[in-house]
Amino acid sequence: MPSNIFSPRQILTYATVIAVFFFADPQMPTFIAGCMLAALGVGMRVWGCGHLRKNKDLITTGPYAHVKHPLYLGTFLVSCGGILAAGSPETPGLYIWTVVAPGFLICFFCFYLPKKKRIEGGRLESKFGDRFPEYNRSVPDFVPSLRAYPSKEKVKWSYRQYRDNTELEMDIFIAAMFALVFFMPSII
Repeated sequence: MPSNIFSPRQILTYATVIAVFFFADPQMPTFIAGCMLAALGVGMRVWGCGHLRKNKDLITTGPYAHVKHPLYLGTFLVSCGGILAAGSPETPGLYIWTVVAPGFLICFFCFYLPKKKRIEGGRLESKFGDRFPEYNRSVPDFVPSLRAYPSKEKVKWSYRQYRDNTELEMDIFIAAMFALVFFMPSII
């Protein structure tokens, strides 16, 4: 039996989500703006998952032609959208913007993204060593480039691939979380 049921990262993540729901004070303008930002993030994830053939090939089509980590970018946009949607300029929603948001940004950019980049980069280089170095030099990590990587692949977005990557379930979960944020003040 494992000594830790939850890792420290999981405990922090769950505690943050509970805090966001507890302090949620959605105001219509910021809730709508947050939903739009999250929809952009979901769109990035959907686009990426429709191209992703994990561990089978170095993906250089779709969003991967513009950014190495489109799923992390999408997750970042969804998270920022959730923070914007749940918070408000008044207490208690202000805590989400003044405490949760900076904490999230620090954790995401100082711990999560560098760790994922190191692990993912090492895995891709060991698996696709002959092709990865040029792709790694040519495509930005997180902020997409308008100029696409000149991929030799002609792979199109695939609904089957999107489903195989279980993204639909994640999208439904995200929509449910935003609905819960919206209705949470009337529930508590």
